[in-house]
Amino acid sequence: MNRAIVIGASGFLGRHVVGHLLEKNVEVFATEHKRNIQVAVSGIIPGGIKGLNRVALNRIKADVIFHCARPVMPSFRKWGRIMAARKAEKFNSWLLNELKHASLRPKLVFSSGSLMYGSANHPHDENALLAPISYARQYYRGEMPLLIAQQKNEYPIIMMRLPWLIGMDSWFKWFYLDPILSRQLIPAFDPTDNMMEIITVSDAASIMAMYAEKAEAGIYNVPSANPHTQQEFLEILVSKFDAPIADHRIICGNRLENETMEAFRSNILLTTKHTDTLQNFEYMTLDSALEKIRNKIYTK
Repeated sequence: MNRAIVIGASGFLGRHVVGHLLEKNVEVFATEHKRNIQVAVSGIIPGGIKGLNRVALNRIKADVIFHCARPVMPSFRKWGRIMAARKAEKFNSWLLNELKHASLRPKLVFSSGSLMYGSANHPHDENALLAPISYARQYYRGEMPLLIAQQKNEYPIIMMRLPWLIGMDSWFKWFYLDPILSRQLIPAFDPTDNMMEIITVSDAASIMAMYAEKAEAGIYNVPSANPHTQQEFLEILVSKFDAPIADHRIICGNRLENETMEAFRSNILLTTKHTDTLQNFEYMTLDSALEKIRNKIYTK
């Protein structure tokens, strides 16, 4: 992999993918939509996904395209996700058409999530039937063109099913860091015995790059090294941030959507048929990840 394009390069996962690729001396081109790209890449592709037409693809000649983008309309909540899913469906169909008519066929590595499998008491492998829950009910529609193309072998797509990704932004910031810093409280979503697969966003970026180089087209689950119950996760947070656990209603009232509650109470375990690819990968532990986040916050 010498040259790559990253879609969604300014987002939570996308900017870590860009950073990882640059560390590996990969020549990176990044799509830019509403937020500016903050790192020095080889080229900016304005217009987001719509800027990545066959002319741009033929000019750049990338080996791999990392797709980390998902349209969002947070102000409209559930209806915003429905509208965003329709938008994503349209954009992904358009992108596939441009890719099929380009002179090269770079691998497309797409970041999906484990909520696509639904809550269950058994681990899901790549053959598990999809039963989207929570936010994934809307995301599923946006991913459908890529799923169909992957199943029909119409284009080389690597579909990554990622677990909870922890970092300084996204769900962890909104639901945990913000309450810890503003209220000195850690929210619990009862019951707290559900299992959570959690890896760092930087590990996810590294794994995506590894699969881009080593894997053939297909679906790939990314289980964590050590799943935790929600209660175990909360107790590690207590040890790092010295704040007590409180019922989520004390912190958020009754304003959380049903989709949010469903996500935090879900029981999703992942396993993979492709253990050879991940067997030597050294995950950062959850304890170390939270210690790193704590140090960043309190040393600012």
